Amino acid sequence: MIIKSLSKVYFSLLILSPLVPRLNSADVIAADYVALSIIAIFGILILISKGEISSSKNLIFTLPLTLICSFLLICLLSILFSLNKIESFVSLIKIFVIVVHLYLFYALKIYKTLSLNFILLLCSILLFLELAHSLLPLYNEILPVRNYEYRFSKFLTGIAGNRNITAASIVLKMPLVMLYIFRLNNKYQKYILVTILIFALLSLFFLSSRAALLSLFLGLIFYYSHTIFEFTTNKSLKFFLNRIALIPIIVFASYLYFSSNIVDNDRSSIQSRISSISSTDESATQRLRFYRQGFEYFINNPIKPVGLGNWKLYSIKLDKENINSYIIPYVVHNDFIEILMETSLLGFILYSGFFMVLIYMIYGLYIKQKDFKTKTEILFVGIALLCYLVDANLNFPLYRPLMQVNLLLVIIIILSYYNIISNDKNF
Repeated sequence: MIIKSLSKVYFSLLILSPLVPRLNSADVIAADYVALSIIAIFGILILISKGEISSSKNLIFTLPLTLICSFLLICLLSILFSLNKIESFVSLIKIFVIVVHLYLFYALKIYKTLSLNFILLLCSILLFLELAHSLLPLYNEILPVRNYEYRFSKFLTGIAGNRNITAASIVLKMPLVMLYIFRLNNKYQKYILVTILIFALLSLFFLSSRAALLSLFLGLIFYYSHTIFEFTTNKSLKFFLNRIALIPIIVFASYLYFSSNIVDNDRSSIQSRISSISSTDESATQRLRFYRQGFEYFINNPIKPVGLGNWKLYSIKLDKENINSYIIPYVVHNDFIEILMETSLLGFILYSGFFMVLIYMIYGLYIKQKDFKTKTEILFVGIALLCYLVDANLNFPLYRPLMQVNLLLVIIIILSYYNIISNDKNF
C-alpha cells in the first residue's frame, strides 16, 4: 500500500513537472530537466525500497522499452563520431532521463497500480494550468484594450516559453480530455471538462500554430471516420447526433468568438494561416531546405553519423549560404531526420520502430474491441499519439521536456489499456 501511494506521488510529480518554477532562468528547458532528473531519482528510490523489479513476458508489451533502450545505446556509440562530445553527452543525458521514467513505468507497474481516471485527471489538471498561463495575458492585457493580432502570440507562450510547443502540448491533450469525458458518469465533471476543451480550442486559434491546427484537423478526420463507420452498423439517429453534432457546434462557436476578436485580414486568421502553407512561405521553404540537407548528408555519409546533438554544428557548414547574422539552424525541425543524421540508419530504425510498436499496440487494441465506447476511447489515445507524431515531423519535441512528459502520458495510457484488455478486465 505504501509503495502504491509513493508510486502515485511519483507519477503525479512527473506529469506536473512542467509547472516547476523556472526562477527567472534564461532557458526554461534546463529547469524542467533538473526537475525530471530529481523525480527520476525519487522513482528509483521507490523501486529500491520495493525490493523487486516487475517484469512481463509479453513481447509486444515490453518491446517499446526494449527499442528505446537499444536506441539509447546507439546514441551513446554515435558520440564516437561527434565533433563536440560535450554537446553529445548533454543530449544523451536528456534522452536518458526520459528512458529512466519509461523504465520506472514498467518496473513499478504504474500502468497497473494507478487507475486510468487518475491518470486522465492529472492530464486535465495540467491542461487547465497550461491554458491559464497562456490565456491570462490575452484576457487581462490584450482583448480589454484592442483586437488581437498575430504579433501578440508571443505573449501567449505559457509555461513552454514557445508558441508552437504550447499549441502542440494543448492539442495533444485535447483527445485525452475527450477520453476522460467518455469515461466519467458525473455530468457536472463533464461540463467542466467541456469548458476546458472550449478554452483549449480558443487557445489554438489565438496561438495560430499551423502544426497544431493540422493535428486538430487530422484528429477530427479520424474521429468522424470512426463514428460514421460505426453509425452504418448502429443506424441510430440519436447515436449519430450525440457523436457527430456536438464537436462542430463547439468548433463553430469558438471560431466565431475568435474571428470577432481579431483584426481584419490579420495573419492570425485561420484562412491566412492555411494559405501561408506554400512553397513560397519562408518557414516552409526553410524546413524543406533543412530536410534536404539532412537527407543529402545521410546519402553522402551512410555509415558516418554526425553524432548525437551535433547537427547544430554541421548545419553551419550545410546552410552557410542562407545564414543571416548569428542565427544558425539549431534543429532540423523533424526529429526522425535529425536522428537519422546524428545516430545513423540503425538509430533511425530503432527510434522509428519505437513509435511503430506503439501504433501497432493501439491498432491491435482498437481492432479487438466490439463495443463502440471502448473503441472510441482507444481511438482518442491514437489521436493523441498522432498529434505527437505530427509535431515530431514538423518541429522538435525530442528535447522539449513538456512534450516528452506528454509522450510519457500517452505511453502509460497505452500500457494501461493493453494491461486491462489483455487481462479481460472490465473498465
